[in-house]
Amino acid sequence: MLLSSKLMEDEMVKTFHHGIDGYLIKPYNFDELLCRMRVFLKRSKKSESTAPDQFELGDLFFDFSTLLLRNHRLEYELTQREAELLRYFCLNPNRVLRKEEILTDLWGKNDQYLERSLGVFIARLRKYIKSQSCVNIQTIPRVGFKFNTASIREAVEV
Repeated sequence: MLLSSKLMEDEMVKTFHHGIDGYLIKPYNFDELLCRMRVFLKRSKKSESTAPDQFELGDLFFDFSTLLLRNHRLEYELTQREAELLRYFCLNPNRVLRKEEILTDLWGKNDQYLERSLGVFIARLRKYIKSQSCVNIQTIPRVGFKFNTASIREAVEV
């Protein structure tokens, strides 16, 4: 959403081409702003909730809603951040993911502290999935990571 002090139609059209789908001109009605914000929040929650919560990674079963990663022998209780990261990888398999993209998409900001934490979470996830030959987290130097998998699918718990 863009708040502007001037009405320039060509500028407004440009913003729509760049993905901004809300434009208010000052002075604006505060109630209208609140209503538009509620619409955006509803829309974002709908898109989040349509992503699957359960995945099969080789013989591992990952359930985001319970923070569990398990197979017939092992069970790992993930932290919320580990689970968010693993789910993000599962939703973006075989794609180079920039560190900045991961940090911003998952936790809303990109800073040095979170980047160091990201490394810790990745190390833990690697430990959890090391028994799976069909899945690995590849480091792309100075860029980010790639969740390589030949076998990932949305799962329905059995």
